[in-house]
Amino acid sequence: MSYLTTPLFCANIYKVFYKIHVCRYICRMNTNNAKFLRTANRYIVLMAILEHSSLTIEEMIRITNLSRPTVLEILKNLTADGLVTKSGKAATAVGRQPVTYSINDAHFFAMGIDTDFPETHLAISNLSGDLIYSSTKMIPIDTPAEGIVAKLVELIEYSIEDSGIAREEIIGLGLGAPAIINA
Repeated sequence: MSYLTTPLFCANIYKVFYKIHVCRYICRMNTNNAKFLRTANRYIVLMAILEHSSLTIEEMIRITNLSRPTVLEILKNLTADGLVTKSGKAATAVGRQPVTYSINDAHFFAMGIDTDFPETHLAISNLSGDLIYSSTKMIPIDTPAEGIVAKLVELIEYSIEDSGIAREEIIGLGLGAPAIINA
């Protein structure tokens, strides 16, 4: 079994992609502190939901230490973006049952490629890290660099088509390649 198809890889792939996205976004930002705080708060709420799988608004407020209006606004935006969905109601002894929110597993996906020549493994996971699709393709070790890139693109295209996932629903791609690094 390749590392690419293990539950650990699938569970962490989305977190890595989202962290990279947030870091790139923050690096491109000017010194607009309000925009930075909105992005950071959105990240905090999303990571809390990812780590706990399903949370009520009160639980999010307690875990994130954000104000109620901030959490409500972020939830509204995450729901509108399709990242978060209402997942049910929490059990309570008295009063109304609070709504729980969780990651929308069916909306966005992440793809990972592990080049372990001559085998190349590709996996697609949902936002909760569940493995949705995987495939392996042999790429001869004597293939020139341009040929490797062409074969990887071909594998990506085939995998997207074969998995039935729309291209615009794949929000990130990670590529692992063995190499010697001069430190």
